[in-house]
Amino acid sequence: MTAAPRIIAAPRQGNRTFTPRGARSNIVSAARIRSAPARGVGRTSIQGRNYSVWRSNYRVRRGNGWRTFVALGALGTIAIGAAEYYPYAYIQAPENYCDGRTEDGCQLVWESIETVEGDVIPQCVAYCPWQ
Repeated sequence: MTAAPRIIAAPRQGNRTFTPRGARSNIVSAARIRSAPARGVGRTSIQGRNYSVWRSNYRVRRGNGWRTFVALGALGTIAIGAAEYYPYAYIQAPENYCDGRTEDGCQLVWESIETVEGDVIPQCVAYCPWQ
């Protein structure tokens, strides 16, 4: 017998309504992130500090092992007012820096994200309008 490849499909969350909250929610606090590469790591500056930007294959060390976040497409969209925003990138920033907008119109959102291993870990996600 040969083993079949393991395919993991996370349920899509669909469209959620999001209301920006926080002291910096309507302030441009981050540099452009749309220039981040589709594979590998990019970088952005949020409130004067540099952070890594991941658009695919994002993993973090958690406890005694590695955790892999689900694909960005599995997160679904958010609606802010009448506009829809799509998940664009994971940003390796702490919660107090994950607030506000980027220069190119993306919204930073701190939310709990499911991992491939089944855990739920809080993470900064950039949601951008479709272009």
